[in-house]
Amino acid sequence: MKVIEGAGTALVLAQTQLRYLDSQGQVQRETREATYVFRFDTTDGWLCVVDNSYGTALLHPPSPLAIIRPQLHGLCGKVASGKSTLAGQLAHQQQAILLEEDRWLATLYPGQINTLPDYVRCAALLKEALRPLVLALLGAGINVVLDIPGNTRQQRAWLSALAEQAEAEFILHVLETEDEVCKARLRQRNAEASHAFQTSEAMFDRISAYFEPPETDNLTCQVIRHRPD
Repeated sequence: MKVIEGAGTALVLAQTQLRYLDSQGQVQRETREATYVFRFDTTDGWLCVVDNSYGTALLHPPSPLAIIRPQLHGLCGKVASGKSTLAGQLAHQQQAILLEEDRWLATLYPGQINTLPDYVRCAALLKEALRPLVLALLGAGINVVLDIPGNTRQQRAWLSALAEQAEAEFILHVLETEDEVCKARLRQRNAEASHAFQTSEAMFDRISAYFEPPETDNLTCQVIRHRPD
């Protein structure tokens, strides 16, 4: 059995022995790779939210055309454009596991991210740490929402390669939020201290200078555009 745990979510991989009758009435035995996903609740502790006891193989596989691939949802949008809000909505709608970069960074590197180079360094380390977890979830047929910026060609290429390696469908969500709206949200969340990190308007402008719209990519993934109400 293998357990992969982080940020209140745990993936458990285990082998199970399945005994069944085939179409000829003969007893068959098969070893399956069972998967379970647990989420931590502050009241009830660890709760199983995905129980795939029968494993990822199927007794009667459908035709290849009927196979539904797991989905990897990526996000493209500037700071305070609404990525985290959308990510939460997608995770609920798609019954997906949500992995939030800001939450992981705040937990793993408390007090260490004070400049843009600090963020770049820690974010790169985090992505490599999350890679096996994401691949394991997708490999188990579980949809994943990655609340990690896909704001440059390089970042989106990393997301696309991850989905390709897992044979998953990559869907890119692009938030088209005006800069002034983003800055107004920044001022509000800074005043309320509602976010793990404080970002000044000057830092917003500096980060936005690196933004590359997805139209410059050669990706073949599905792109869904979102505009604020």
